[in-house]
Amino acid sequence: MIRIALFTSFAFITACTSNANIDDQPGNQRLTPHSDLALVLTSNFDSSSLDVFDPSNPTLLAKRLVLVSGDAVLTRASGIPIIIDRGRYETLTVLGEQLNVTKQFRLLRCGPHDLASVGPHLAFVTCYDSSNMRVVDTQTGETKQVVNLFPWADADGIPEADHVIRFNDYLLVTIQGLNRNNVFTPTAHGLVLRMRISEDRIAEGISTAELPCANPFTPWVRTGSSLVVGCAGFRASGQSAIVSIVPETLAMTTLATEATLGGIPHEIAAGQNGDLIVLISVPKTTASDDPDPIEAQEMRLIRLDSNGKIDILHTSLGYSLTGLAVIGDTIYFGNRSNDSNAGLWWIDANGTHGPVKTSMPPYVIVP
Repeated sequence: MIRIALFTSFAFITACTSNANIDDQPGNQRLTPHSDLALVLTSNFDSSSLDVFDPSNPTLLAKRLVLVSGDAVLTRASGIPIIIDRGRYETLTVLGEQLNVTKQFRLLRCGPHDLASVGPHLAFVTCYDSSNMRVVDTQTGETKQVVNLFPWADADGIPEADHVIRFNDYLLVTIQGLNRNNVFTPTAHGLVLRMRISEDRIAEGISTAELPCANPFTPWVRTGSSLVVGCAGFRASGQSAIVSIVPETLAMTTLATEATLGGIPHEIAAGQNGDLIVLISVPKTTASDDPDPIEAQEMRLIRLDSNGKIDILHTSLGYSLTGLAVIGDTIYFGNRSNDSNAGLWWIDANGTHGPVKTSMPPYVIVP
């Protein structure tokens, strides 16, 4: 076991890695790490674990390759898997080809939420708890450039920069603009900021466009020459939507509203033939209080085609479905229910399959 620790005057965080060829967990499979494996970050929000599975046979799943803290998400930069700790430790954990921890470093006073590649070993990191974004060397942890987004902050001084994607020589960033003094209520419609990459740096000048919805929430999805993002709005107020954006012009098209979706988008993936696969929550409503997207009556996995037609593929009670990926013609998603439905699920030409038990409830799935 390799153990990497970072110490401060207050606390320390440890990331552990284990050999994926060793059956050290009940139900583990002998999987040699390779580029075709899909990654599943599982979490109980006290701690998180990296599992992997073989898309050609999802029942082959190896567990607990890496253990990290609870409030974590998983992404890739230039193909390299990186675990982002969005909680108090504020770390980036960089994985190697064998899915072992190669680097781990802290980004203090940042609250990292997402990242995208800027150049070799360089990543643009959105800082959710700061108005300054950073270009970070993923080999050393050194901040190479600071990008000031304070002009797009609201009254609390923080813009809530959430997700970022690289599209050719552009970076696009979603700005949520939430009021931290009023339970993170959206103060206005969300924004998209577009920056240009020049010689592994962010060039001067930032273009801005206002979204037709509030609280952009989902990771970016690439669909041909456009990008897609989903807004969660607030308390089922009708401010949710799925929007398509042309990066070169920032022209926007609303693909579906909260009313046509029948709920609030949480995750989106590009499907076949221009379809979008979307996880939505249907808010629970009572006579005595407002709908709240956190209190979901049920969650639905839907297909939204290019003509706006919606097909419901799967449903689950409560706020239970998280993690979504499309690999080839198969849809993978996670179920976090406190019952026998918990685990990894998938839909292919032969129907719906699952669950395959993961080490903890599944949270993020990355091809």
